[in-house]
Amino acid sequence: MCGRYVSTSSRANLLEQFVVDDKNADELKGPDYNVARLKAPVVIARVASDDDPVRELRLFRWGLLPNLLRRVCRPGVVPSPVLRRAGWAGR
Repeated sequence: MCGRYVSTSSRANLLEQFVVDDKNADELKGPDYNVARLKAPVVIARVASDDDPVRELRLFRWGLLPNLLRRVCRPGVVPSPVLRRAGWAGR
């Protein structure tokens, strides 16, 4: 299956490399040699704040809604439970 990658950097290395404060970082579970779609990969997120943007090290679960569904679905109508779990309701 395509779209897999390896994540072996340590938490300390990522915090130092991306200049992330320790309080804005999730705990990592260790190296992962088979990061796939259903896993929660490490993401460096830039979050807007009142003063300056803040970088955070977070574990995200990503999803993809095909463009076809965006065109077919009307606002407020969710055609399947899969889309409800993906947070499509109300878009």
